[in-house]
Amino acid sequence: QQLTALRGWFDFVSVHGFMMGLSSVGGALGAHWQGHLLQPRPKVDTGGYVALLDRRLCIHAPGIIVGVEAFVRLAATKTASSGWQLQAWRSASAKGHSEVWHVAAQTPLLEVPSPTDLVGAAAIPAAGADDGSGGLWAKVLPKPLSVEAGDCLGWYHTQGQGFLAYDGQGGDVAWTRLSKLTLGDLVDFATSPGHAMTGTAPRTYSIRACWAPILADVELLTSAELPCARALAPVTSTLPQWHAPASLDCVSDGFPRTWQNFRETLTTVMATAAAATTEGGHHPWEKEDDLASMAEDHLLAVPIDDQDFILKGVASFEDGLIGDNRHFTGFCLYGIVAALIVRARHLLLNSTREGLAYEMLHFGAMLLGLSKSARDFLESSKWPIRSSEIIELLHKRGLPGHWANREDIVGGLWPSPEFHRGLPPQQRSMSVTATGGCAHPCAKGAQVLGHAVVLRPLVDSAQDLSFVDTSLCAAGAGTLQHLRIYLRARGEQRPQPGVEGLTLQVWRPEPEEAHGIPAYVLVVESGALVAAHVGLHELDLGESGNAIPLQPGDCIGWRYSEAARGAISYAEADDAPLVRWQRGSVLLGAVHLFPEAARRVYSLSLAFSGIDGCLGDMFGPNFPAKMRGAPLEVLLSVPNVVGFTAGFRVAALGDHVTGTLEPASMVQEVARRAGFELELRYFGHPCPEDSRAKYHCVLRCELLGQCGPTDGIASWLASSIDYHDFAERNTRWQILLSTLSRELVSDDFLARGADAFVCGHPAVLCVTLAHAISPRPTLIYLQSTLLYGAPGCGRCDQPGHTLRYFESIEARAYLEHFQAAAASPSVAVLTNCPFASAQVWYQTGVAAASVPNQATFVLHRWTGRQPGVVLLPRSSFYETAFGRNFLFLLEGFLRVNRLPLRLDIQRKSGSFLTHAEMAERHAALLLPHDLGIHAFSVVYRLAMPLFVPGRSWAFRMHRAMPWGWTAYGGALPDDAKSPDGMPLACLRAQMPFSPWLDVDAREEEVSYWSAYSNVATFPHLQFFDSVPGFLSGLHLADLPGISASMQHFADRLLEAAVGEYAGALAIILPVAAGPSTSGSELNIELAKQLRPFGRTNSSVLEFGLRA
Repeated sequence: QQLTALRGWFDFVSVHGFMMGLSSVGGALGAHWQGHLLQPRPKVDTGGYVALLDRRLCIHAPGIIVGVEAFVRLAATKTASSGWQLQAWRSASAKGHSEVWHVAAQTPLLEVPSPTDLVGAAAIPAAGADDGSGGLWAKVLPKPLSVEAGDCLGWYHTQGQGFLAYDGQGGDVAWTRLSKLTLGDLVDFATSPGHAMTGTAPRTYSIRACWAPILADVELLTSAELPCARALAPVTSTLPQWHAPASLDCVSDGFPRTWQNFRETLTTVMATAAAATTEGGHHPWEKEDDLASMAEDHLLAVPIDDQDFILKGVASFEDGLIGDNRHFTGFCLYGIVAALIVRARHLLLNSTREGLAYEMLHFGAMLLGLSKSARDFLESSKWPIRSSEIIELLHKRGLPGHWANREDIVGGLWPSPEFHRGLPPQQRSMSVTATGGCAHPCAKGAQVLGHAVVLRPLVDSAQDLSFVDTSLCAAGAGTLQHLRIYLRARGEQRPQPGVEGLTLQVWRPEPEEAHGIPAYVLVVESGALVAAHVGLHELDLGESGNAIPLQPGDCIGWRYSEAARGAISYAEADDAPLVRWQRGSVLLGAVHLFPEAARRVYSLSLAFSGIDGCLGDMFGPNFPAKMRGAPLEVLLSVPNVVGFTAGFRVAALGDHVTGTLEPASMVQEVARRAGFELELRYFGHPCPEDSRAKYHCVLRCELLGQCGPTDGIASWLASSIDYHDFAERNTRWQILLSTLSRELVSDDFLARGADAFVCGHPAVLCVTLAHAISPRPTLIYLQSTLLYGAPGCGRCDQPGHTLRYFESIEARAYLEHFQAAAASPSVAVLTNCPFASAQVWYQTGVAAASVPNQATFVLHRWTGRQPGVVLLPRSSFYETAFGRNFLFLLEGFLRVNRLPLRLDIQRKSGSFLTHAEMAERHAALLLPHDLGIHAFSVVYRLAMPLFVPGRSWAFRMHRAMPWGWTAYGGALPDDAKSPDGMPLACLRAQMPFSPWLDVDAREEEVSYWSAYSNVATFPHLQFFDSVPGFLSGLHLADLPGISASMQHFADRLLEAAVGEYAGALAIILPVAAGPSTSGSELNIELAKQLRPFGRTNSSVLEFGLRA
């Protein structure tokens, strides 16, 4: 019946076409949904008094939230929450802490859903004996919730467990436990990472909110129906249960029934264990002897040592994905993998035959093809195990919580010593380790001592106490000038919190051996401080006569008098700083013992001036936030650059068609808005020899107008870079510079006509160009690693490694040339994704703004006129075993479920679609093969609903095909200086991992850097973690609403990007001062000489520019 209903839906779409076009939601101005797919998910929150913030459910424009829809799970035996609130959270990161948010708006306490409120309610498997009911739920808010652009939604539920269904894939959710939450409260979601009170996790909740413009019709908002258009699948329909190809779940007649029995038993045992664990106990399913025996029986029935049988079985599995059963063997691949994991875990937990256990794990990895992720699609099956089980056990050699003393994973600044020793002696010119003692960026001036000043859940209840915070100790001499604290009353007492007896103290530590317990001398104490209200409180200590001097080693403390109760809010965590206290009166100059202590974070910070030392947290946790894209919240106006009204000539160079077109078209846009004429000519772009990339030759003619023979720049590129094997030639900087200079001087426009240059890809062309044409203005738009095609590779491509590591004197000199060029007043550097900015900053200390591709050359917008066609844009993944099997699996699901969908797969060796043709497809599915790719930008500019794998796929996709950005390693040595004069070791200490990855990269490293990709930082994308997840998403998504949201964000991003380009041009164009003169012609003799730029800071774009 479900399949019949589903086919009916597809038939409706095919017959009637996409009748719900953008007009049905009024474009970006009409009511539409924002949120996640409403599909069954396995978990709900089990604790009460929890506030959650969904950082992937953020609002794109000012308006109101008038209601929500969700898929909920109502447990049969556990107590449901007694109340629920929806909140709009607003970032307070401008105050210096990226995880600080305040409650900008919230609903009153609402009733939670009951089984009678659910649409299509049915019994659903929950966890073990906790089976309950689940279904779709809609709620019209009693009063609309006002929201601003950038607000993110969250919710709070009181005592009892939650009801919103979620899974652990793809999202970005933070939570904290609070007894109550009121309007305006500040919350630091990073107070105690990993602690039960506060945390973050990649969760996706089945909830979406109905957004409407502020001037929406009042009658609509007060009705019982929400004004948002329904998804193609009505919310009242039954959610489909997708059938998988038989080889995944081993359910056809050719598979023994015992495999299905084993899968069902394993699912039940794991669910029961999960239920026991959520209650606070530990119920490891590995100890289920019956399950382990069942797994062993299945393994004994498989001739594992018969290599021919195994190879035929694997081939049979892959053939089964596409329905080819001619060589069917009944080989249950995923069942065998599950049995291997169960048996290996059981052996490891009981510390018996560990060698056999690891052999089993390696064999399971081989069956899945984990080295290249070839057959790792377990999420698309009904088997409850995941490949991460194997990886965790093989890497950590232990079970979670069983071997607790394993080393923490820390990314080194350089490759491993083994890698380094494999290099020839002439390439070992750089140090392998950091040059000691610098844990933070060092600078002179003000420093903040303290913690994020936000609402925290606890407050001291005792009186007559003195505290000392061991984490708030001065590194040098200075003066405390300004105090910020967050106060709260005890319990329900909201009037004066009793802080009239609060005094600040300075404690000087005594040698502990002299007293047996920690002891301090009270050296300074302020006068009594008065705070007239709860919440955030600030006090200028200098103006109040309480400026406090500090000496190196002095620690900050405070005291509540006998008449005052504690009022500074705090949180407890295992990894929090150690805070000590003692009871009773204190005397200046006397030694006091502190017998009691606990790990706490208090909401207190002080401005400390005059220190010479390390400025902690200069970038710190805020660094990624500042790198993620152009500033969006303050839309920029285009400055009056220079008066090139008589004509302005620009030469655009590169080897990738859209890679050059992107910065060139943005310069054109700035020129159009600034009111001057622009003459633009393109150079380079050789036709690739590789047949897979021949389409670039067509694009070269159609998009750039380069339809004739190759020019001198194209010849230089072809001779300098190996475009066939994409391997580095053994080039030298002096040769690159002199040969490029000859090509430049041979073209009249390049030598004498161009007022400015725009360079896209590769970076080696751009760096060499900037030196050859100096001091004429150059805008460099980095779209791949600095080291692709760079000089000094030598033997950087070593067998057995996916990382090309540049560690030669020649490579170091090249990076110095880039650093010098970036610091020149005639050069501006922008990047196309946050990772690019992070990597360049790590390598050279150059801070370049991230401005994602805008693809303004795409003039069409999504129409969806072909509802049965899903576009798969070009991706190198399709040429890997993982990519091929993914397509087979996707086709298999379409075939088994008889879905009238057609996959329009764009392969590199095939013909390409025009943008207008692309815009007609129903939706797009993209497997991004790198961290910043052009296909993604084109689809986003089309405002075409886009489905991409969730973050949980990052590791397997990187194993299948290493990202190009991370496949090149190398940097200036640690003791080199950034353009600002800061040691690079200080900058690098801010990142846990190096921005390059080798064949043995850990999942933690890959996941960390995947968060710097454009896919991870753009909103309104539809994430999936399995083929059934994709099909459900396509079935339920509000495609017009998604497209409208994408369009609105793209428009705002374009305004910000124009501002970044205008700012860059405003820096470099004054060098030209007007049309070219003979004095600016290229001098070939001078160009041959190495003339490093003077080191200046004028062209470096700082993080958070105009933010």
